[in-house]
Amino acid sequence: MGLGGLNRVLLTVADLSEDGRAYLSKDDARAKHIRTLLARGGEQCTLRVAVEDGYLHDSARCEVHEDGSCSIEVPSEDRRAVEDGAPITLLLAMQRPKAMARIIQSGACVGVRRIVLVDSDKTEATYWQSKLLRVNGECAGDGDELNEMALVRRLLVEGVQQAAKDGRLPSVTVDRRKLDAVTTEYARGRTTRLVAHPRNKTEGERAMVEGSVVAQVARGDGEVVMAIGPEGGWSDEEVRMFRASSFAVVQLGERVLRSETAVVVALALVHEGLRWRRACWTLQEQACDSEGEGV
Repeated sequence: MGLGGLNRVLLTVADLSEDGRAYLSKDDARAKHIRTLLARGGEQCTLRVAVEDGYLHDSARCEVHEDGSCSIEVPSEDRRAVEDGAPITLLLAMQRPKAMARIIQSGACVGVRRIVLVDSDKTEATYWQSKLLRVNGECAGDGDELNEMALVRRLLVEGVQQAAKDGRLPSVTVDRRKLDAVTTEYARGRTTRLVAHPRNKTEGERAMVEGSVVAQVARGDGEVVMAIGPEGGWSDEEVRMFRASSFAVVQLGERVLRSETAVVVALALVHEGLRWRRACWTLQEQACDSEGEGV
């Protein structure tokens, strides 16, 4: 049974006591969610839990006490190691703060390994002043990681708990260098590089589109780097920068989407492409095995 957006309780090592149990105070958000399952103190239930960067368990024993606090016991058997996050880097043009908060949560839910916030021609300078991006009271700068900031961490945790898939939070970093420097860096190594660009009407712009997201990812190799622009999309000059760094231009369908919607659609298509890629590898391995048996 889901817990109203909390489908797997995420614990940290700090939550665990010497007896291997996690004790959550009555004011802990996770305890509040758990109490929605149990109306009376002293009742018990089983939960899906994850210990961050550690292991998963699908039937941890939970008890709600009379004072509203909760204790969770994770049996030592049937634990599964937390896997690395999906091999996806999201290059995301800085958005309106409210939209950015929703994107961070959705990205963690759908599944990415890292989110990199970049500047763009259409990004308003005031967006970078958001409290979402403040580290020790100052605006985040190049290379700053935002995961330990309370607001960003809360959004990431909510996304991971909703998905119930794993127990590893994506990293969120800031890179405000010029875009050509950013794209050049990601052009190195073995990656599948994509830049989403809204549907265009001119023949020349349509000719720039280089296939669907699923097809590009399925026949690609290595980690996927997906670039999503601001509202209105990347500028023509920015698209040229991406193309110069071997990013394939892709579209997300016939409709014009808000950036926060485009991110979810793009990541879902990337995951589908990765699924097809794995299926192709499996078929190739089976074909090789069959050939070997016939020799």
